Amino acid sequence: MSTKIAITMGDPAGIGAEVIIKALTSSEKPPDFIPVIIGDAGVLRRCRDIIHSELDFIIISQDDLTDMKRPQDGSCYLLSTTDIDLDDFCFAAVRPEYGAAAGSYIQTAAALTMQKKVDAMVTAPINKKAFNLGGYDFQGHTDFLAHLTGAKGEVMMLSGGELNVVLCTVHVSLQDAIAQLSKERIIDTVTVANEAFVSCFGRTRPKFAVAALNPHASEGGSFGGQEAKIIIPAVRTLRGRGIDITDPMPADSLFYFAKDGAYDAVICMYHDQGLIPLKLLYFDSGVNITLGLDIIRTSVDHGTAFEIAGTGMASETSMLNAITKAVEMSTQKRANER
Repeated sequence: MSTKIAITMGDPAGIGAEVIIKALTSSEKPPDFIPVIIGDAGVLRRCRDIIHSELDFIIISQDDLTDMKRPQDGSCYLLSTTDIDLDDFCFAAVRPEYGAAAGSYIQTAAALTMQKKVDAMVTAPINKKAFNLGGYDFQGHTDFLAHLTGAKGEVMMLSGGELNVVLCTVHVSLQDAIAQLSKERIIDTVTVANEAFVSCFGRTRPKFAVAALNPHASEGGSFGGQEAKIIIPAVRTLRGRGIDITDPMPADSLFYFAKDGAYDAVICMYHDQGLIPLKLLYFDSGVNITLGLDIIRTSVDHGTAFEIAGTGMASETSMLNAITKAVEMSTQKRANER
């Protein structure tokens, strides 16, 4: 059975349309899946012309999704939900109407995935300022999707090569991240990650490493007390629940081993602790995965790249990997449900 993947175009003024077209015409895309782009036909055609692609779009409605077959001529299905004025269109522009359009693509894809009309959704990047100006009072995709799906414990994971990093805190200051850390927060984060690795990644008993918050894992409290007061008690509770997890390890050496697959994922205490090593190694190819939702959602691990939008210079690698990951996760989830 072919896997149906909804792919949102992201902010129309960014590189979303370009990287989608490039990924869907790549020889490295998954062999047996049905992509359904959710975006704007006019913008996609303009980007197609800029990069001299021959990809054809088959315009469909939501009713067409039920008995959909994979096109044999290499065409791609398109659910065009907006009608952006191309006479006034401008790449790299922060406009409310572009943010509103990006939000509508996400809403449509989430609804189709929750209704099981598609198996998963993959998102191209949005511009957060335009998104907010367009009427969406959210920090970005993750909290918006949590709102749409009713999730209470969404968790961000970034994946590149053999390295997966799971974040206990996300887009807050370092000071606030430390203040937000708690035994319960770490337990909840690891529990969500463990369930996802079993259900969507085919791991029978995932192995997690924990990055310490302080240098040298605080050396017995010399550099801070969070390891002894928060992280180690959380680890003990998780082990009591049968989860394979290390004691807090010094982050300056942990990633050397984690990058080669020694662990299924590294549990990181704050955003940059996990993102610096991952983007150092996989800047153009990383994938953002939201765990803890009732649906599968993957995304590119880059922004709208306004500085090159409309030039044809954007790399499709992250989008290609996000699509591949969504197909793999969907296939594994179906196998587990049989």
